[in-house]
Amino acid sequence: MTRSGTGHDRTPPGGSGPVRAEVVLEANGTLGHLRTRGGMPQFSEGDGGRGVASTLTAQSGPRENERPMSSKAPVSLAARERLRDHQAAAAKAVGAHSAALARLEAVTSRRAEVLAAQDGLVAAANAEVVAAVVTAAKVMGADVAATLLDVSKAEVRRVTKEAQLAGN
Repeated sequence: MTRSGTGHDRTPPGGSGPVRAEVVLEANGTLGHLRTRGGMPQFSEGDGGRGVASTLTAQSGPRENERPMSSKAPVSLAARERLRDHQAAAAKAVGAHSAALARLEAVTSRRAEVLAAQDGLVAAANAEVVAAVVTAAKVMGADVAATLLDVSKAEVRRVTKEAQLAGN
């Protein structure tokens, strides 16, 4: 899943062009390696700078109808640490979600395999019961077989007829 936010470009004090920061959040919830675009770093994990999973893009500068923040009020170290902690927690949450989805898919797949195997066993057992009813009906007749097997006469006749049709 790729998410990109749009912002506005701002020319840095050096005047070299717009500054754009991009962070790549990998599928396992970790931040990748640093890349640069317009002088700002970007993250990517071992994929040649393409970004494998979620891409979050942030650009510096004010929006069209906003004034720039005052440079007299620097961001405190505590605020930067809180932001870093929040970003790390968000990355862990995304990673945990991805891992949980992978486990759910694996368990669902295993469940489907087990159910298919059990359905095969049930079909085989049902075929044995049908064969036993047909054999009893051939040996004793449908009326006596129905009485001895505690099955209705109509059921014995139906099973016998289906077996004859399947055999022909």
